[in-house]
Amino acid sequence: LEQLLPGIGEIARLTLSPTSRYLGEVSALARLEHRAGVKVLALGRDGSFEVAPGSDTVLEAGDELVIAGTPDACAHAASLASG
Repeated sequence: LEQLLPGIGEIARLTLSPTSRYLGEVSALARLEHRAGVKVLALGRDGSFEVAPGSDTVLEAGDELVIAGTPDACAHAASLASG
């Protein structure tokens, strides 16, 4: 992936908890990206993944996000996603 997207940083996977502040909002992906400093690459739900989910995607508890960013940014995003 680094060869395809130089400088992409660390790739991490996180799961949204039922207490995440980002559930049920249309602009939640953009807010998470902005606040944590990561890029959401894919969203997993019900056993399938959507690459580059749109800004109109509404997040649900249990959704898996594949993100890219610095190690600190990915850790921050995981913290935000958990509650």
